[in-house]
Amino acid sequence: SSRIRLGFVSEQGRPLDSDKIRKLLQSGKRLIQTNDGKSLLLPLESWEIFQKSVGDLQLVQKQGEYWAGRHQTIALEYLRKYFDKTSKESSLSGVLTLQLPLLRASLREYQCSGVNWLHDRLSRYGFGLLADEMGLGKTLQTIAVLSVLASPSRPALVVVPTSLLNNWRLEIERFAPDLGVIVIHGSNRDALHAMVGHHVIVTSYGILMNDRALFMKKEYSIMVLDEASAIRNPDTEVARCVFRISAQYKLALTGTPLENHLRDLWSIFQFLQPGYLGDRKLFQQTYESNQSASAPALQSLKIRVMPFLLRRTKDEVAKDLPAKIESDEWCDLSPEQAKLYQSVWEEGMAKVESLSLESESAGRMSLLTLLLRLRQICCDSALVAPELAQSWSIEQRSRKMERLFEIWRGTIESGRKM
Repeated sequence: SSRIRLGFVSEQGRPLDSDKIRKLLQSGKRLIQTNDGKSLLLPLESWEIFQKSVGDLQLVQKQGEYWAGRHQTIALEYLRKYFDKTSKESSLSGVLTLQLPLLRASLREYQCSGVNWLHDRLSRYGFGLLADEMGLGKTLQTIAVLSVLASPSRPALVVVPTSLLNNWRLEIERFAPDLGVIVIHGSNRDALHAMVGHHVIVTSYGILMNDRALFMKKEYSIMVLDEASAIRNPDTEVARCVFRISAQYKLALTGTPLENHLRDLWSIFQFLQPGYLGDRKLFQQTYESNQSASAPALQSLKIRVMPFLLRRTKDEVAKDLPAKIESDEWCDLSPEQAKLYQSVWEEGMAKVESLSLESESAGRMSLLTLLLRLRQICCDSALVAPELAQSWSIEQRSRKMERLFEIWRGTIESGRKM
């Protein structure tokens, strides 16, 4: 633990009597006369923020000194930066400080900074939240970290929305082909769970929930949540399941860490470091029950969260970006889509074969029609069967549509056009 002393200086750098100033602030006074006849205006709001932060961080106070633990110390560094208006945020190194022999990719400068930050937070504190804007390569930065931390004896567990399962597998195979990756999904999961020797295990939130007992039997070096807003409601079954899986390190990825309520942030941090943002009921009373929390309370929350949250926007890293970035989003068919695809294929091929016996041109036209129907099913099943627009959900009808809406929400919430 670290020992923290509280001192006061004027804006001109003149040291002040700390005991006297503290007593005046506690009495509610703001304007005082100094011995040399000058007036001194005390920053009441700053004092309230300090008091709130000390309470939230649960610092131990002994004879005018405060004792801080590991996680508390870095938050206090941010608290000091808040008070010291001349202090500037130290820039993250754009040169990799890690050796990444397994990574087959050239990282941009801001991505090198991100990998350095991630490894620092994980190695020093055990958790971190990467909240870069969509399109800046959160997946690649995470794979770089996995190439250092994951091993066959203690694999990484990556939990993603179903629509991103294949995308994660392909990205790992592309950027870190020496990392053994297995996707646990589908009907033959018992056999997949029994397989060993992989660096990275990728699964969906739904499968994690269904197979929780099997996942809880393994030891993980790091657990990663992609699109971590999936657990923004801590009262859902999927969130409670995620909270129960243990790993040495924990990492959350989301372009929208605060989607609807401050509760979203509490839930993600409850996964990252249980109890760091305090008791659920107290958090609810402070930030959710009131229409608007007090300024000191919100500032205290920000001071606690910011040391463990990294967010860059496209505007901030524009100099590192090319004029245009193209990325493919690979989507598997939903089970319902796949079943419809198979039935249309079988029925269509039977018709093609029947017509081909009568006329080659009729068979060819029938085959072209079949190909069109199959392409339509891959886009949205309702294009072939319009009634499905009412009876099936988007997730059932089209994995492409599901992923499109995820990208759309992230883009709109970032204030960008699409």
